[in-house]
Amino acid sequence: MTRRARRPNIGAMEFSTLDTLFNLALFVFWFRIWTPGNEGFLLNPYLAPLGGLADSALNFVTPVFGRVPRRWAAAAVLVALLVLRGLALPVERMAWVLGLGFQIREAAGGGLAAPLAFSGLSFALFLFKLWTLSLLYVPPRGGPAASLAHSALYYAARPFTDVWGALRPLVWLAFGMGAGWLLLAHGREPAALPLPLLRVRMAPVSSDPPALLPLKLALGALSGGVEAVGVAAQLMVWLILASWVFQLLGLGGAVVHCREWLSLLLGPMRRWSVRLGPLELAPALALLVLLLAQVLLQGLLLETYLRLP
Repeated sequence: MTRRARRPNIGAMEFSTLDTLFNLALFVFWFRIWTPGNEGFLLNPYLAPLGGLADSALNFVTPVFGRVPRRWAAAAVLVALLVLRGLALPVERMAWVLGLGFQIREAAGGGLAAPLAFSGLSFALFLFKLWTLSLLYVPPRGGPAASLAHSALYYAARPFTDVWGALRPLVWLAFGMGAGWLLLAHGREPAALPLPLLRVRMAPVSSDPPALLPLKLALGALSGGVEAVGVAAQLMVWLILASWVFQLLGLGGAVVHCREWLSLLLGPMRRWSVRLGPLELAPALALLVLLLAQVLLQGLLLETYLRLP
């Protein structure tokens, strides 16, 4: 069997950072597609700057679209930027690796289909992580929560948070399964895998038994959701450190904002109270619990996946 020549992952960390920053820029226009007005967040200190940034960018391109509604103008800019990223990145010289849990693929060269698909998939996986956080922290009801942090996450995760509460887990799972299928269909085995994933069979989609493919995609989506918990853990680390620093510096307003987001990420664990002098240690203990749960759940899903034929 002929093996593909291995090539180095040039600037993998730098490329991943740039890809994330590009997705954040895309999200500015995505936000304006689903929240075209200013209802509900003009007085929200977390959302008002995002809305202002989106309006500034759209005011710059509005003359190109004439009297087209701003929602459609934002959609057109979003699609144009997605296509631009897919066409501009040199996938023949730089490995573009995306992953959903333990489903990891690299963009295949030799055509435009894979780079364009990966451009859309990269943003879709960004939304999947955001929707995972909203599934965990935004109450399943028809409107935003009273907390400013909950409200910010509610509006940021639209249209997913507008889905009826009982259907949200199913919509989330279906979205993750679809993203996983596209990832496996348009990618190829990466040149290198993390050590825990070397045992995963990275077979093409077409070679899997039809009856098992939905189960494998569902396990991959669940693994991606557990992986998104790591994003919450990273945010907690930064918020804990920032709140300690701001508290020592006497910046009360900044401490309030940090505690508000920590309260959201802690969930039921926000009722814990462990103090060491002026420092609140409960978030640090909750972080350890969250990381332990992530490791255990990810290991369970991986072992289940590996036992499938």
